[in-house]
Amino acid sequence: MKKILAIVLIILPILLAAQSKNALYNEGLTHFKAGNYKIAKDRFAEVLEMDQYFYEALFYSGRCDYHLGNFEQSITAFSSVVEQQDDFYPAWYFRGKVYHKLEQYDKALQDYNRAAEINPDLAIVYIEKARIYDIRGNREKALLNYTKNEELAGGSYELYYNRAVLLTNMGKYQQALNDALKAIDMQPENPEPFVLRSRIFRKQMKFGKAEREIENLLNINSQSEAAYEERADLYFVQGKFQKALADYEMLTGKFGRRDILFEYRMGVCYANTENEMRARRAFTRVISLEPDYADAYAQRAFIYLSMDREAQAKQDLRKALLKDPNNPTALRLMGKLQLGDHQYGKALESLSKSLEQEHNGKAYALRAKCKFYLKDYDGACEDAKLAIMFGYDKKDGQLDMSQYCR
Repeated sequence: MKKILAIVLIILPILLAAQSKNALYNEGLTHFKAGNYKIAKDRFAEVLEMDQYFYEALFYSGRCDYHLGNFEQSITAFSSVVEQQDDFYPAWYFRGKVYHKLEQYDKALQDYNRAAEINPDLAIVYIEKARIYDIRGNREKALLNYTKNEELAGGSYELYYNRAVLLTNMGKYQQALNDALKAIDMQPENPEPFVLRSRIFRKQMKFGKAEREIENLLNINSQSEAAYEERADLYFVQGKFQKALADYEMLTGKFGRRDILFEYRMGVCYANTENEMRARRAFTRVISLEPDYADAYAQRAFIYLSMDREAQAKQDLRKALLKDPNNPTALRLMGKLQLGDHQYGKALESLSKSLEQEHNGKAYALRAKCKFYLKDYDGACEDAKLAIMFGYDKKDGQLDMSQYCR
């Protein structure tokens, strides 16, 4: 009996310690799953004080450090785990994620490859590898890794959306559209694949389809801020200023967005819908927020010209060109003023510099007139043709051609 009691007295503390250790570990796991990483880390630290070789506790301690932003401590923990248990692939995978986060891509790939070597069915590792190859511009390898993930795990939103982005960048638009549609089927509430499909249609100059894609998104989620932002931009680039303005006002009003680009574009919309006062106020607000915004000065100059306030227009154009000597709008408007002042040489120089930055029908029409006055009739005729090609009023352009082309 005494021998049995002695054995119990020896074994009992060991059993109690094991129970305490496991209880602390399980408590740590509970906090980890709840996102209480600081508390969880403290529990795992208590476990490790009792047993420094409890590698699962060390692994989760490293994961806590990752979520807490303690990346170097996280690497140290995962490194200790793989030293103790070389075939514990989760530690290789998560150490790879830390290196990935730190943009140490060679080390990340080495760890991802080791994790896949131990567990060839670890599908998620191929998505991570694909992302690195994409960042490095090796798109074919990225595509192969996304496809490997699909083979192992079947479809997932993350796979289809990321691969759709990659395929878009590779110019494989139909495949990208298909993958984005699969992503929508899996998460119809997510705006990203709708926006991506809309942008692909824009690249293909299919603006009607691009608009319908955003309307589909709004039918699912009428409160999608991303949808209004994308549609506003789509309307703006098409010159549908009244519709763009409605969406920008929604973004700044209902969603409370305070964005200099939105404010600037609203000014452009007001200017093109004959609301000069609101346009001027919008550009003035932009300038007050960003004094070096050359385009805002140029656009306000355009408003001043339409209001017959030439002196103020010239002042704004000088400021615009001081901020950006190559601003195409400021150069075009300055050329127009110089042409009106019969400074044909200066006007020709300003308009030519403007056209070096962007093709613009009005700038070509102005330069054609300039060349005509300078008796460069062939040049005037050629510019009149280019003016029509780049959006200048066809009737006015043909009238110019009848005058210049001899």
